Amino acid sequence: MAETLRQDAALIGGIAAYRRHPWRRSMPEPPVLWEEGETRLLDYGGTGPTVLFVPSLINRAYILDLMEGGSMLRFLAQQGVHPYLLDWGWPGEAERKFSLTDYIAGRLERAVAAINGPVVLAGYCMGGLLALASALRLGQDKVVALALLATPWDFHAADPESAKRLGGTLPALEPMMNFSGTLPIDALNTLFAMIDPFGIGEKYRDFAAQDKTALRARRFVAMEDWLADGVPLAAPVARETLGGWYGANAPARLEWRVAGLPVDPSHLQIPVFAPFPPRTAWSPPPQPVLWPACSPAPPSRSRKPDISAWWLAPMRRAHYGSLLLAGCTAYNRIGKRQKISDARAWHRSCQSPQEQKFFWFFFYKKRTAYLKKGKCHDRHRHRLRRPHAGRQF
Repeated sequence: MAETLRQDAALIGGIAAYRRHPWRRSMPEPPVLWEEGETRLLDYGGTGPTVLFVPSLINRAYILDLMEGGSMLRFLAQQGVHPYLLDWGWPGEAERKFSLTDYIAGRLERAVAAINGPVVLAGYCMGGLLALASALRLGQDKVVALALLATPWDFHAADPESAKRLGGTLPALEPMMNFSGTLPIDALNTLFAMIDPFGIGEKYRDFAAQDKTALRARRFVAMEDWLADGVPLAAPVARETLGGWYGANAPARLEWRVAGLPVDPSHLQIPVFAPFPPRTAWSPPPQPVLWPACSPAPPSRSRKPDISAWWLAPMRRAHYGSLLLAGCTAYNRIGKRQKISDARAWHRSCQSPQEQKFFWFFFYKKRTAYLKKGKCHDRHRHRLRRPHAGRQF
């Protein structure tokens, strides 16, 4: 009883400390390159490869531009990359009738067309699935590479019963969606809380014991403000994601369609960089969901579509920006080698561990292309030792 009272006091103290904390987000707004309805394309400047970041539809886009000293986009703009951010905005009257096809084949692809020249699409969380579908539709002339940050694919990989239960909540949500045309943010927050209800209390108890003037405390407040600043989800999209993705696991079963066409990653012909955090409450656990076609198949409980240059490796969220930057740098400097016989020299020329990681993605892409063209008959002739899939980097 005493321990319960102590924990309750810490929980209440943590919530009160969060509400009293003086930190407020005050980031200057970047220029708007293009807008349509509630959607805006933000230009963060910089020179170098053009990268368009596609966030989730259910959270604010500024998670990638969160706070002073904690902005991935502003960091990349200073390191030889030209980042853009697609801000979906709050769904208005038109957006409330949107399906995933309307967002992908409509808003996203028109935003891509507003950017001159080829682009790298970088999707975050749910945005990764939108970016993947768009890359398949636009082709490699416009989208030259794809980055998928903490993007789920097999929604039944970790706990299929929980995913099905989440999809099974759809009938109970229909009345509120029919009333407003959206799945309200309060309902979304409730669904998220159901995934890990005890984690909410734990994080506030931990915050109660922190130094409120430390950077860690400011980051906690910034993240909590962002989580509380969500947006509702258009009702057609809510039905597709809850019923199709979580309930039926349509993406992993290759049954998810955009504009009538299946989203099949094995049809990609571009390099793909797909890091994954060690564990999140929102997405399945890290696993090699889609493996290079030329590598030995990993042990799995379900069929995994083959794809060249796809690697889901566990990593810390803080490393996203530096790894993406290293990948762009490595590709620009040494990524134009066309012969598999150059692979060993290329690997030795990598100047950092991050560039070596990126090398594996591109190497398997080229190697698979050679195998398909019949230019390399021995699958193991140029085999190099691959980093362990569970290693942190």
